[in-house]
Amino acid sequence: MLKIIAAAVLLMWGLVSEACADPTTCTVRNSVPASVSEIATHPESYRSQCVVTRGVMRSVILFANVDGIYVQPPDSSNPASSGLRLGLDNFKEQHVDRYRNVEIIGRVQDCGSVRDAFHASTPEGEVVVITGYCHSFSGPYLWIYNLRDIRGPRIERRLQNFGRKDYGDLKPAPEGWAHRAEAEALAGQFLEALRSRDRETLMRLHFPDNDRRRPDDERELLDFLLGTHSPFEVLNSEHVILFDGITYDDPTEYRATACFCRVGSCSGRWPIASFDADNLPDRPYACSKIQTNLVDGKYTQAFETPEETVGLAEPR
Repeated sequence: MLKIIAAAVLLMWGLVSEACADPTTCTVRNSVPASVSEIATHPESYRSQCVVTRGVMRSVILFANVDGIYVQPPDSSNPASSGLRLGLDNFKEQHVDRYRNVEIIGRVQDCGSVRDAFHASTPEGEVVVITGYCHSFSGPYLWIYNLRDIRGPRIERRLQNFGRKDYGDLKPAPEGWAHRAEAEALAGQFLEALRSRDRETLMRLHFPDNDRRRPDDERELLDFLLGTHSPFEVLNSEHVILFDGITYDDPTEYRATACFCRVGSCSGRWPIASFDADNLPDRPYACSKIQTNLVDGKYTQAFETPEETVGLAEPR
């Protein structure tokens, strides 16, 4: 029977550093300035080097700038394939899930080299499971030695895609989209249930499988949709159906986002990316996502309403 070893990234560094030309701690004195784009585009030129770089950070990703947040990587498993992102590992502080301007001193590493180093050192009959950044992604990343917040431009959401197909992941559903009529009908049911405070319909639209409802889920969702200061409290008749343009194997499967305007007009202000359809209090719109669920052996559409607490700032 194979023995499975979960290799923590912190321990992994000991193996990787042996293969580095200079395994010393990275400091401001031995680090070369490099932009996120330079490293992401030419990782082979910086591999194993200490660098100092700046960008916009959230979670385990460092973006070159706000545009880097919106440009979609052609290889979703390798964030750096967009040329505007790098992975991050070795957090020495509490994880902060918000967008922030940062300066990082770190060593450029590559998930492929990390995996090769582990596999080469793994005794026969044992399987190594890599954790950390390389557990979920591939490509270059920074092993952090020093991270600090810095002053920088206000990190605001974008309002247009500048004519790029890879900029953002949402666009208005065209009239000829096969699922537009169904999505519009579902959005109408959702809006009517909100206005009439029809709790049962709201629950059915979110939880089509009654057996999967939990009292806590129901209570929290209804509080968010119908409670005081809900983003859905005041909506006008203006709305939009957005979709991601992805083609699924099953023609009955699709995803869409229904957004409703909370102000006089939302023209030119609708979200262009799914992470901006987040229902933060200062958004001029409120959104819910329509997704395909498998219920009793068949695809059924269900709403999933975001309740985010952090995101890109609303443009002033």
